Amino acid sequence: MSFIHHPAFQSLGLPLLLTLVLTVSLGMRQTSAGLRWWAMGSAMALLLSFLLLPGFDWPATARAQKLPWIALGGTGLAFVWVLSGATQPNRWMHWAMGSALWAVACVWLTADPAQWAHSLLGALAGAAVLASLLIKRPIQGRTQGAHEPPSTPAKAAVNGVADSATLTVAALGLAGIAAAGGSLLLAQLAMMLGVVTAVPGLWAWLRPAAGLAIQPAALFPLGLAWLVIAYSLAVPGPSTAGRVAVIALAFAAPVLLKRASWSARHPRWTPLLTAMLAALPVVVALAWLLLGDAAPPGADGSLGETTEDDPYYKPTWE
Repeated sequence: MSFIHHPAFQSLGLPLLLTLVLTVSLGMRQTSAGLRWWAMGSAMALLLSFLLLPGFDWPATARAQKLPWIALGGTGLAFVWVLSGATQPNRWMHWAMGSALWAVACVWLTADPAQWAHSLLGALAGAAVLASLLIKRPIQGRTQGAHEPPSTPAKAAVNGVADSATLTVAALGLAGIAAAGGSLLLAQLAMMLGVVTAVPGLWAWLRPAAGLAIQPAALFPLGLAWLVIAYSLAVPGPSTAGRVAVIALAFAAPVLLKRASWSARHPRWTPLLTAMLAALPVVVALAWLLLGDAAPPGADGSLGETTEDDPYYKPTWE
């Protein structure tokens, strides 16, 4: 059973298996409950993956240890939103609640109270990212009416799938800069996030006739986890913060394409174009890291990657 602790299984295998079981199994059930809850399986799969790495340790002192607890809080809030069953959810209220939770998380993630500026900037930047995920037109699941147009399911899933594609690309971008910078634990966590986000997006995109819409509430805990990893990478200094900020520009992709007339005419290919557009700032950030100056000493920002004598987690820039 040594494969359980292999980085590939922790980062890719386990999240993939859990997400397939928790999302696809629900998505195949053409019931109102299945269509409403299926995408929440990604958040549950991420939490279950966190049981293996990094674990739900308490008290949580390192940022990597705080990630599972913050994701758990975000999942609980998303469950409340879905349980409310509102057909016309208050998107601005959800964004305000999510941003407030993220602001509290920023204060907790900042170990030194004197670094209040980091918490403030992180809260503001995170609120903008959450706005791109939560302030959307309500996405309804497939209706069972006899007069439903054949193209309605594909159009219903466009926004959710496009946001899923964007978040997947942004997560892989964080994994890239974390791995190149020597923080392999954060790279693994970002890969886990990318996997659990990609599965429902691909499933809904490949089966448009099923009308599997990804609700913004299902993306919220995943976006919150992305913010924690991004914040952990950005805190050490201006160079790493700049790279993370460039990757965050990927979240503008679905917002820009939503206003384009091309998207309305080609809803089937909008998520793919969104992923390609979101990949541009990710490529820029990775090129900046690989071609620019080396990361400064201590750029791991006390991320909690186990002990310093562990070569697997030891930053390469020391």
